Amino acid sequence: MPIGILGAILAMVILPNFPRVAGRSFDMPGFACIAVSMFALLLAFEEGTTWGWTGYRVLILIAVGVNALALFVVIELQVKEPLLNVRVFRYWSFVNSLILISIISVGIFAVLFYVPNFLQGAQSLTPMNSGLVLLPQAMVMMVVVPLAGRLYDRIGARWPAVIGLALAAGGTFFFSGFPPRSDWPC
Repeated sequence: MPIGILGAILAMVILPNFPRVAGRSFDMPGFACIAVSMFALLLAFEEGTTWGWTGYRVLILIAVGVNALALFVVIELQVKEPLLNVRVFRYWSFVNSLILISIISVGIFAVLFYVPNFLQGAQSLTPMNSGLVLLPQAMVMMVVVPLAGRLYDRIGARWPAVIGLALAAGGTFFFSGFPPRSDWPC
């Protein structure tokens, strides 16, 4: 909590103010469609095991979610100032980058979710000690991310992405052989 408050204060002090753009309108129909769609789909997937995947509530929620998402796309193609310019999905390089980011995110968030659970459940660490074990990873990311941005500016995205994905896959692979109980000190 204190780090979040400090970050918010620093953001207000350091980040520049952007001028407001006059005459821009908010796409309320698009927002309503995407909000209804995401609510319905998230509720259906969350409660599917409880309510039954072929139950009428889940099927209705999925139908509402998919139809609202389709309506969102139609609306975004029609409005002057869309929330999301869906025309960018015509470009393979953009779609490809989204697919890669999704794969990376699944791997990163799986590790970020399961490693603390492993440390606290199988290794019996306290949440504080678990956080201290993971602190070096966060510190390395804090140093490497700006360097990766500079590297991207110099040589482009292809090689940093390939090397980064290979390193992430290798690191995640090494987690697969980690025994449930180990005597390493924490």
